[in-house]
Amino acid sequence: MDFTVWNGCPGSGKTDKVKKKAEENIEKYGLSGTLIITFSRPGAEEITKRLRGDMQGFTHHGLGWKVIRMGAKSRDEKAPRIADEKRARRAMEQAIVDVGTALECQEVMSDMALVRERGMEKESISPDAKKAIDRYLEILKDGKMIDFTGIMERARWELENNPMVSAAYDQLRIIEDEFHDTNPYLEWPIIEILLRKAQSFDGYASPSQTIYRFRGANWPMLKERFSMGRNVREEALNLNYRSTKEIVDAARLLAGPDARDMVSEKGPSGERVQLVDAIRPEMEVDAAMRQIAIWRRMGIPDKEIAVLGRTHNGLLAIERALRLRKIPYQLVGNKPDFLAGSEMRAYAGYLRLARDPMDDGILESVVDYPPCGFGARTRQMMRGDDVLSWDHLIAALAEPKKFRPQVIERVRKILDLREEWYGLGESKLGVREKAEKVLDDSEIRDYLMTEGDWTSITAMQETVNGAVEFSSLGEFSEKLEECTKEPRAADGIKMATLHGSKGCQWDAVLIHQFADGLIPMSKGDEIEERNLAFVGLSRPRYHLTMTINRSAKISPFLMGMQLENTPWP
Repeated sequence: MDFTVWNGCPGSGKTDKVKKKAEENIEKYGLSGTLIITFSRPGAEEITKRLRGDMQGFTHHGLGWKVIRMGAKSRDEKAPRIADEKRARRAMEQAIVDVGTALECQEVMSDMALVRERGMEKESISPDAKKAIDRYLEILKDGKMIDFTGIMERARWELENNPMVSAAYDQLRIIEDEFHDTNPYLEWPIIEILLRKAQSFDGYASPSQTIYRFRGANWPMLKERFSMGRNVREEALNLNYRSTKEIVDAARLLAGPDARDMVSEKGPSGERVQLVDAIRPEMEVDAAMRQIAIWRRMGIPDKEIAVLGRTHNGLLAIERALRLRKIPYQLVGNKPDFLAGSEMRAYAGYLRLARDPMDDGILESVVDYPPCGFGARTRQMMRGDDVLSWDHLIAALAEPKKFRPQVIERVRKILDLREEWYGLGESKLGVREKAEKVLDDSEIRDYLMTEGDWTSITAMQETVNGAVEFSSLGEFSEKLEECTKEPRAADGIKMATLHGSKGCQWDAVLIHQFADGLIPMSKGDEIEERNLAFVGLSRPRYHLTMTINRSAKISPFLMGMQLENTPWP
C-alpha cells in the first residue's frame, strides 16, 4: 500500500491538492472508493464544495457516525442517540451521586477525557473517579445513548466486529487533510483499521500549525504510530503562494522543521512587517484603529482586513472601538450570523417542502443536506440539464445500480419525507411542534451533533422555539426563507482569536497585544503557543502589523525578526 505524507507550509495550497487528488481518483476509478477526511466541519464542507458535492468530505466524527448507523441498520436496530454536552453532564452528576463520591463533576469529566481521549491508563486516576466513569457509561448505555467521544469508540467496535460494515470500507483510497490535527489515541485507530485493506493513503499535514493539543492532537505521537511497520514516503510542499517574502521571512522564524524551508512565491513587496509600540494600553487600541484607517484609505475592502488576538477578551476593546466608529465587523468562528449557515438554509428548504410536499422547486437545495455526496455529477446523471424534480427521483429508484448506494438511500429518504409530511400543515399539532418534527425528520440536528457543533444546534433550537410566534407553518417557513436570503453582514472587518484564524487568509492582518504573557500565554503549552503565533503571522497576503504597549514585555517570539518599529503616538 502506498502511504504518503505531504508536509505543507501555510499557503502551499494543501486543500487544492486534496481536491486535485480526489479528482484524479474520480477520473481513474469513478465516484466510489475514495474517502476524504479532515479535522473540522467547515473544512469538510469546503472540500465537498470544491468537489461540487460529487464526493463528500467527512470529519472523523462524521465518518464514525456513518459507520455506527450502518452497523445499527445491519442489525435492524435504531442508532443510539447522541448525548449533547448538557445531557452528558447531567449523566455524570447522576453517576457521582450513585457511587457516593464527593468529587466535583468537572474533575471527573477531565479525568475521563484523559483516559478516553489522551491514552492515560485508567489506573492513574482515583478509584472514586473510575467508579463514577463506569457508572456514567452505564447510564448512557441504559438510555441507548453515546457521548461525543463514544462516537469514535462505537465506530471502532463496528469496524472490528461487524463484517458487513468492514466490507463496506474495503479497498479504499484514503485522503486526509489537516492530518497533523488527528488525535493519535481516539481518531487514528479508526484510520488504522481502514488501512488494513486500503489501496493508498495520502495525508496532508502542517505540523507547525498543530494548535489543538488540548484536544489530543500530538504530531510526534501520531508520527510514531503511523510509521510503525510501514514504509512511509514524505514529501515537502515549501512554496507559499499566499504571503509576501517579508511576511514569510518573519513567520519562518517560528516554524518547526516542516516549514523552515518555506519560501514566498510572490517575492518581496518592499513593505516590512510593522511593530507598533504604544505608550499605554489605551493608546494601543488607538494605534490599531489608526492602522485600520490607513488600510481602508488604501482601498483594502473591510472583509480583507482582520484583527487577531490571543483571547476573545483581548479583542473586546477593539470591538468597542469599531462599534464607536460605526465600522462594520464580524466575529470569525462565533457564528453570530447563524442564518447564513448551510444548515439553516437547508432547514428552510425542508420547511418549504413540509408546507407543500408537491413543491419540487426546493429539491436542489435539500437533496444533499446532510451531505451524502449527491453532487453535481450525480445530479447531471439523474436529471440532465433540467432542474431536479420528483420524476427524476422516482426514475432513479427504477435504476438503482446507476447510482451510489448513499444516493439511492437519500432519494428514498426524500420520498419518504414527502409521504410523511402530507397534511402536516393542516394537522392539529402546534406550529412549534410541526417545526420540531421537520427538524427531527430532516436529521439536520443529528448531523450537527455528530460534528460536535453545539453552537449551531442551539441556534437551530432557538429558531424552532420562535415558531410559536407564527400562526401557521407556512407563515413560519416563508419568514425563515426570507431571512436566509437577506444580505449578510459578512463584509465587515474580521475579528478572530489565533485559534479561530486557522484556515483563513486576508490581505491585511493586525495582531493585537503581541506581548509576553499573552503571546505566548504565561502558562500555555510552549509548542502550541509558538504554533499559534506562527498561524497568526502566516494569515496575511500583503500587510502585517503587530501592536504592543510599554506596560508589557515584548514577546520573545519577536526576537530576531526584521521589523519596522513605530512608536505611537
